[in-house]
Amino acid sequence: MSDNIIPNFLFYKEYGIKLVDPELFEQIKPENLDIHTENTIDRAIMYNFKERFISFTEREGFDNDQKLVS
Repeated sequence: MSDNIIPNFLFYKEYGIKLVDPELFEQIKPENLDIHTENTIDRAIMYNFKERFISFTEREGFDNDQKLVS
């Protein structure tokens, strides 16, 4: 996979402009790239939103063993 594929994919996702062959994007698992969206536990961790992080961990069905696979 090209070293620039992730930035190109994010650029395409944000602006809809294809800088490379879009077939290369099939190698990417986009569900792992949604950590920057609003109201996710990943965003709470990245930006040190402690109260929001705690609210995620107190929700019913929270999985203590869930891991982000990249």
